[in-house]
Amino acid sequence: MSIKRVILYFSFLLFFVAAVTGCSKKESTTATKQTETKTESLKEIATEAYIYAYSPVYAYWYLSDEVFNQKSTNYIGEFNKFRHYRVRNTPEDQMITPAIDILYSRNWLDLRGEPMVVSIPKITPESRYYVMQSISLDHYNLDFYGTRTAGSKGGNILYVGPSYKGKIDETKFDRVVHSKTDFVYLQGRILVGDDADVKKVNAIQDQIITTPYNKFVQQPATATSAGKSDMTPFIPADKMKALYSIETLDVYARIMPYIHLDNPSDLAMLERFKKIGLESGKKFDLSKFSEADQKEIQAGIQAGVAQVQQAVNNASSSIGLLGTEEELNRNYLNRDAGVGVGIFGNSPAEAMYQGRSMVDAKPGDQYVLHFDADNLPPIHKEGFWSVTMYNLPQRLPFHNEIERYTLGNRSEGLKYNKDGSLDLYFQSEKPAADKVSNWLPTPKEGPFFYILRMYVPQEKVSKGDWMIPDLKKVEK
Repeated sequence: MSIKRVILYFSFLLFFVAAVTGCSKKESTTATKQTETKTESLKEIATEAYIYAYSPVYAYWYLSDEVFNQKSTNYIGEFNKFRHYRVRNTPEDQMITPAIDILYSRNWLDLRGEPMVVSIPKITPESRYYVMQSISLDHYNLDFYGTRTAGSKGGNILYVGPSYKGKIDETKFDRVVHSKTDFVYLQGRILVGDDADVKKVNAIQDQIITTPYNKFVQQPATATSAGKSDMTPFIPADKMKALYSIETLDVYARIMPYIHLDNPSDLAMLERFKKIGLESGKKFDLSKFSEADQKEIQAGIQAGVAQVQQAVNNASSSIGLLGTEEELNRNYLNRDAGVGVGIFGNSPAEAMYQGRSMVDAKPGDQYVLHFDADNLPPIHKEGFWSVTMYNLPQRLPFHNEIERYTLGNRSEGLKYNKDGSLDLYFQSEKPAADKVSNWLPTPKEGPFFYILRMYVPQEKVSKGDWMIPDLKKVEK
């Protein structure tokens, strides 16, 4: 049986080819060399620009889909409003690799007018995991407010955009988060148990609200946002075809005014991008370039596409992929790889995922996932872990005899061995009665894919020093 190991988050090294310069004594040769240097430079700039633009444009596609696209199953409809997902994911939802034991709350903040306050109630019971993650439009994690960082007390979080110039009394808030982008994505996660527990989590969700800053502090508003009226959404018929094309640079030029960069390295890069016609708020139009230069720029974009696709397909670790701007250290290809395979994903300190595909599993095969007592998934006491099962190649939850899709350390009735070790049984047929509590059904068709999610993992996970054990096939 061959096992294909897949780690859900990925890292990749960023590299660019240095420009080649040259000279010659002959005037004609010198002119030729200058032309080659010029066109090669345009190609390099286009490659660099595509890699730089991919992540924010992908994030803007999500904004467009959730705020503008009424046909989308993820439609929210407006800014500064939570959509609470109120039921656990089921096979009917057709969502790829969903977390079954988490209920989500999602919100796009528009901070162009004034800051926004998100209020979270006290979480009950105190042991219930939750987090409110915030991500900038250029796909950097800004903050994680929740069990790991604030306990169960809840609180008021103030999100401040880059254009706000008013005074803020930070003592009124439990956390103040500053963003360099006008739009910030919020993704709340709350641990949920059985069907009865869903209603308890829904009651918590109902108390998570967004309030404009001036209304919260009871003072007149100093500015307002135009909202959706002055925005052009990005809703292509074929998302990936558009993202892997010149359209990415055109959309990036359109959204550049929403991203207020202040790092000298970024600002210098934007100046360089002007050489290929990429400027903030202006249509990206190649018609002003010669035919030869257009070909070079197009070739550079396709080289960028190839690098991003390779980063997504061939990466091998989660380190350096998802995190703050400082943590990613301006490694834009790593940022793209993280977006391509896990957009809006957690930073390693908050959660880590490990997964494997059993592509060669046959109908009736049985496996055991064994954790030694001293090798259980390493999490801090504030967190939890769970293993979720999906079919292949779709990677979707599937109906089974007991409608169980996940097992973890908080699963009711989970049985540990006398020595403290743990066995989880992966098979399609119901096992003996004493093993049912630890049974995670697999598809009757054979192949399957499973994910171990670890929330608030220990440092050895994020460093890559702990890996999920291999499955052991039961010989009949």
